[in-house]
Amino acid sequence: MNNVILMRCQTLIMAGMVSIIAILSPPALSQKKEEESILIESTITEDVDPLEAVTVEDLKIPVDQLELLVKPLSLEELQTEAAAWFLLLKDKAVEISTAEIAIKRENQIIKEGEEADKAVSKAKEELSKAESALNETTSGTPSFHKTIYPSPCQSFHLFRIPLESP
Repeated sequence: MNNVILMRCQTLIMAGMVSIIAILSPPALSQKKEEESILIESTITEDVDPLEAVTVEDLKIPVDQLELLVKPLSLEELQTEAAAWFLLLKDKAVEISTAEIAIKRENQIIKEGEEADKAVSKAKEELSKAESALNETTSGTPSFHKTIYPSPCQSFHLFRIPLESP
């Protein structure tokens, strides 16, 4: 009985240790990836001239042919090629970002135009309703007075201008 309890405790402790190791391992792996990316970026030195690169002349070169072209190159030449390809990638990313910004701005202008169209349509509709209500009433009647002056504040008669000539 004691052996069974001891065995279960050992199993529980081992499972806990494995769980702790498994939980703590993924951050360590992601830290290694960050270190590797920094290492790759630091291999390109500042004294590299990307204009001397030969593999960027044909941007549509298949990868297998590109691999054959870079095999005989020295480390310095590979750095030059990598810098040139990096600049091409950077320029393309800037071009794409600029195009996306332009599209977003155009979409915003279109959206504002659509909102303005809706406001104009609503105003035309309200004007049409007001004109039809005005046409349905007879001048001098209470309903005409209510159509022209819907609120009591607007019916102040000192500055009243007749709409129709006598």
